[in-house]
Amino acid sequence: MKAVRLHLLEPGTMASALKAMEGVIKTINPESAVEGVSGGTPIMPTIDAYGKLTRYPTLYGQGLTLLMLSEYIFQEQARI
Repeated sequence: MKAVRLHLLEPGTMASALKAMEGVIKTINPESAVEGVSGGTPIMPTIDAYGKLTRYPTLYGQGLTLLMLSEYIFQEQARI
């Protein structure tokens, strides 16, 4: 979303960004923690191995989600 606002990406990519945001919002649990974040992603030997990585709330997952939601709110307020 921010990349579209800064003209780094074409406006047509905004729909994909909003769809991604909807998916991320679904991972926020009742305690406001973002679940499903990889604890780290080393180079894995196979594609299937990536699916076996441990996922749990992390500080960087929380931070990235906060940045995404803040950008969404910023853009919504700019339209008013």
